[in-house]
Amino acid sequence: MHFLSAGEDDRISHHLAEVSYLGSNISSHVVPKFLSAEGDELQEISIDLSWDLREIKEAIEAMEADLQRLMNHRNS
Repeated sequence: MHFLSAGEDDRISHHLAEVSYLGSNISSHVVPKFLSAEGDELQEISIDLSWDLREIKEAIEAMEADLQRLMNHRNS
């Protein structure tokens, strides 16, 4: 990604890793717990899921401009 300035490609890599990790964690740990939880545990897991999804959204938003530039560069 040589068209990006120093550090921009690191930001994309960092945020992609964050999204991948959180998505994997949700898939392998949170969803199975959510499906078997009841009562207070269900409420706690729902809050944790909400926070993880919010972090994924923030990571995607943080790299959105860089990804758009990457796509524009690749399509030119």
